[in-house]
Amino acid sequence: MVATARQEADTLKKEIGQLKKKLKDEEKEKAEAQTEVKEKEDNLRNSVKALLAVDIPANTIGKPPADSAADAIYFAVDSGELVRVLL
Repeated sequence: MVATARQEADTLKKEIGQLKKKLKDEEKEKAEAQTEVKEKEDNLRNSVKALLAVDIPANTIGKPPADSAADAIYFAVDSGELVRVLL
């Protein structure tokens, strides 16, 4: 009976150790993911700021752009209110 209780206690200690390690690993992964999210949000914010800082000729406003870079700028200008919310 004592041997069984000791064996059970050892098993439980081992399981607790494994769970603590798993929790520590998950916390590390969460911290890394939060850092990555922050970096990507910062990159997005900087990209939006760069798009807003681009000087668009007056004659192109209201006209569909001809290339993909202009598409991005046109979209940013048209959705200015949404972009400003991100800032």
